[in-house]
Amino acid sequence: MASQHGLSIEDAEDAEPEEVDALFYSAHRALLLARGYTVLRSCLPSSLVASLAESIQRELASGCGVSCGAESGAASSSSIDLTIPSSWPKGRRVVETVPPGHGVDSGAWIELASSQKLTRALDCILGQGKWTLPLNPSASVRDEAIARGDFVRHWYCPVVFPEGSHRASTTTTTTTTKGEATQRKRKHEDRDEETQAPSSPSSSWTERELTALRNAVASNLSWEKVAKAVGGTRTAAECKAKYAVATPWTEQEEASLSQLIASMGGVTVAATAPARIACEFQRNSRRPKKQVMARVRELASAAAEASATSEKPSSPATSWTAVNRRNRPHQGWHIDIGPGFDPQHARVATGHEFQGVVVLVLLSDWEPGGGGTAVVVGSHKWVHDRLVAAGDVGIAHDELSTWAQARVAAAIHSGSLAYHRDAIVDESNAVERIEQITGRAGDVAILHPLAVHSGTTNHSVNVPRLMANGMVRIQTNSFVKDGHPLLPRMIAADGACETDDASVEFERSVLASARGGSASALRLTSPDELLPSVSVILPVHNAAKWLDECLGSLLAQTHRGPIELSAYDDGSTDASGEMLRIWACRLRDANISVVLSGGTGTAYGCGGAKNAAIRQSSGSILVFLDADDVMAPDRIAASVAALAKHPRALVGCAWQRMPTHATAHYSQWANHLSAEAMLAERFRETTVQMPTWTLRRDVFDATGPFETELGEDHEWLLRHLGSRGTCASAVLKYDAVMGNVEDIDVFGNPAAVALARINDAASPLMLYRWRAESESGKTSRRRLMEIKAAAIERDVLTKIPFCNGFTIWGAGRDARALFAALSPRGRGKVRAMIDIDPRKFQGRDYANHTIEAPNSCPVVAPGDERAKPPCLVAVAIRRGSECAEGGSLEERVARAFHGKGGDVLYLC
Repeated sequence: MASQHGLSIEDAEDAEPEEVDALFYSAHRALLLARGYTVLRSCLPSSLVASLAESIQRELASGCGVSCGAESGAASSSSIDLTIPSSWPKGRRVVETVPPGHGVDSGAWIELASSQKLTRALDCILGQGKWTLPLNPSASVRDEAIARGDFVRHWYCPVVFPEGSHRASTTTTTTTTKGEATQRKRKHEDRDEETQAPSSPSSSWTERELTALRNAVASNLSWEKVAKAVGGTRTAAECKAKYAVATPWTEQEEASLSQLIASMGGVTVAATAPARIACEFQRNSRRPKKQVMARVRELASAAAEASATSEKPSSPATSWTAVNRRNRPHQGWHIDIGPGFDPQHARVATGHEFQGVVVLVLLSDWEPGGGGTAVVVGSHKWVHDRLVAAGDVGIAHDELSTWAQARVAAAIHSGSLAYHRDAIVDESNAVERIEQITGRAGDVAILHPLAVHSGTTNHSVNVPRLMANGMVRIQTNSFVKDGHPLLPRMIAADGACETDDASVEFERSVLASARGGSASALRLTSPDELLPSVSVILPVHNAAKWLDECLGSLLAQTHRGPIELSAYDDGSTDASGEMLRIWACRLRDANISVVLSGGTGTAYGCGGAKNAAIRQSSGSILVFLDADDVMAPDRIAASVAALAKHPRALVGCAWQRMPTHATAHYSQWANHLSAEAMLAERFRETTVQMPTWTLRRDVFDATGPFETELGEDHEWLLRHLGSRGTCASAVLKYDAVMGNVEDIDVFGNPAAVALARINDAASPLMLYRWRAESESGKTSRRRLMEIKAAAIERDVLTKIPFCNGFTIWGAGRDARALFAALSPRGRGKVRAMIDIDPRKFQGRDYANHTIEAPNSCPVVAPGDERAKPPCLVAVAIRRGSECAEGGSLEERVARAFHGKGGDVLYLC
């Protein structure tokens, strides 16, 4: 096949050896950039393919696979033999394994990562020496990491089992397991529940009640209000059930539902995802969801039976379709995340070192229709355009992947995107197309990191599809210096490429100082005892690979007063303890005292480790530092100067992410908060980030130790601010020449500053490393909301103006979680929830019957007489729907409340 760039892979394969790199691999790189994927044919020897397949078989035989079908996420407890169809799972289509890359199978996986043809291709695509292909750990290390919840899988192997008759896959299967039978029985019982009146003494309805029911429903009242209108002892559930059975389906409803089914994917979607159609239908109907789902299934079944008697059987090659792990059509489209990347963190147009290219190793023959991966050709280009439009803020990975799935589904339904199931590709066809990767065992497909792709139906006969899926990483040093080889370095406002020289230079200079710069010579003289003594609080857990840079930056500090390192080894299982002891000698030689403890093998968590390090320290000032972060030489000096000006404050500083462009949105928010926003948004996040904290010991003691649960830093910050009563905040600027700070933005009384940040993003004082497995990323939403709700009740609802009642902006997930987390006393102060979505505020109250009364409140639109401050905003500030019309969330809230920002607090 000739590429759009005029290079022919066939010509390259026939070239002389010295021309291979210039033609063959350059052609593959051109195809990757043009269409989003390319396939290296006969890349791996058959012996290696067999060894890799055997490693998957060993995992399946030991019951280590994870089901991704009807019982998604459940471990497969039974043994599976790929050669015995009777052992294959029933009722689910995909089983994933994560074979260890070290141990019994280490030879095969090492050979894969270093295979000649694959290595040459990656050298051409990403640059020689600029990439790495990590392997999974040994089985024991893997299992321990899974138990801790911090396992990062670099390779996983999904096995796609055949679905039998591909015609049957769109209706029902002929084999019924006990679990399936139970599930079907429950579905029928659910349906009966919705179509029969409750069998209770009061189930007989009078004509008056029926008339009141119909009138109330016609008035679009909530079911709770419908029950009140009917009167007597009727409940909302009884009214809902009676309305379903007493109101026959009209011809107009039948026609609307049939039209909706056709527009959302037809019979296949109706059979596999009736809930989606029911939810959409309910936008304009009061029919209960279960009743609509039952009718959708009936229509789908009737259509499928009619199709089965009238259509000729089609072949797998001409009938395959993209599906997700639960076999739902058109819902499996996604963008690969990259091992170790947090799905909540932003992806940006310049890429990330964890996302080099996707590698799919074919470990069985992939015939057309046999379960091969489907790719939307050219999708990487419009995904990249979307990220360019988002700018430095970027888009959270989950949000980006969901957007891509919706775009593909809409394009399929509109006809602008078509499945290409023919053997010949029409390059001139203007319609976007979906191609299925096919090939032989030993082929390797390489996908662009932004390519949108999906699994597909496996309509082969008794042939499981085997694959190994991995992601190539860009070497950190290479990424910092040159960026992503397939993506521009930086996107300016006008779309031109530019280099972020200031960020790169700051990282280089800080790391140079940490690795033995000239600043360390300052510590060879005796410290000035007249200056404040500082204790650097360092909790350590499996941080051996970062301690050289971290502690090197301590050695490079310009603060001339006494410095003490107080480190607590919180059950590390790597070489952290030994490295701390080695560094203790070096630091003491530089007149930095050291106190070490811990290392007992038991991990108490970040909060407990910090408490232990504080207890054993002696300095009058506490400087917090995470073991994977790196301080600029002036960090401690600037922090001590800030405390001289604001002695009762918790002081933080501006920071730069490492890698540079990770979590761009979060970095932008945290480093540019005004003094007022640092207090107004304190419930959203820690507006001054923990690894940058500095405060006096007596201030810490007055607030008390950290909690030992996750989220301890946010809980402590809120407790600190709450204990101060009326407090102020400030943004400071450090003058390195004069050695002092000045206030550049103060909110409140300068004498009562309780929270301060030194500098902004233009002058950071820390390299703040981003890691997917960090503790902050493990804190659950429920735990965070519990922390916020407790602080709000303690410090906000007891004071004017909130003590007299308040509103909650939003009626979505976070607003409902806040309402539930409040005590009954706190919920009683909620006047209303405010939302811009008419579906949420038109004549309905929000009610949560799982919590103690009061458990409901009205939902109103902005402009309603009840929609007034004070207000807790429980909507994410960067949510796109808030910016679609009427400006940003902050602008909308300001207009609704006539600019009364002091009476508004942001939670999300």
